[in-house]
Amino acid sequence: MGVLTRASDAHLNALPAFVGRSVFEGESISTEVEGKLGVPIGSAILALSGNSSASLHRISGGTHVDLESGRLYFSSPANSSVAVHAIDALLRAAKNQPTQARVPSYTQQMLQVSAIRGDLVLTHRDESRIIPENKTYQISLDSEGETQKPAGTAGANPSSMPRSKIVILVGAGAAGGLAAWGIHELIESSNGPESPAKP
Repeated sequence: MGVLTRASDAHLNALPAFVGRSVFEGESISTEVEGKLGVPIGSAILALSGNSSASLHRISGGTHVDLESGRLYFSSPANSSVAVHAIDALLRAAKNQPTQARVPSYTQQMLQVSAIRGDLVLTHRDESRIIPENKTYQISLDSEGETQKPAGTAGANPSSMPRSKIVILVGAGAAGGLAAWGIHELIESSNGPESPAKP
């Protein structure tokens, strides 16, 4: 799927990751507490900061990322989409447009989404919300309590099932903060990865 252009205190599956190593369909990438990892996939760029893990999969027209923990940055042009699955929610570009975003995942119910460039759409079960460009939202994926079933009704009733809801807790600007991720260096290095440091 791509070749690592940045790898510091990082792993590809269970092995140490290093610049120049190839990443294949379904493989896992991860970082230690102070680690960083970056990989261009086609014309898109993915980066993990410290203490993060994810797995990568191909989808039609782009890449699907299962973010298991930690923080992900992605950048994609209009013709190469990135979809991120985190905490049972799916994040993708709202339109066919260039997109940049940060997705830190905090707990099993909470994540934060920063739309640096382009609008994003977050979908959780049957609900969707737009994250506007240059906004950061902290999002709680809560569940509503069961609605009482009508008396004498047997069996499952869709109206009686618990439903999730997306709760926007914080809205703020999304600009800045990319220096800590080494994104500018990652973009430069994606134009031509260095030779592997190891055989």
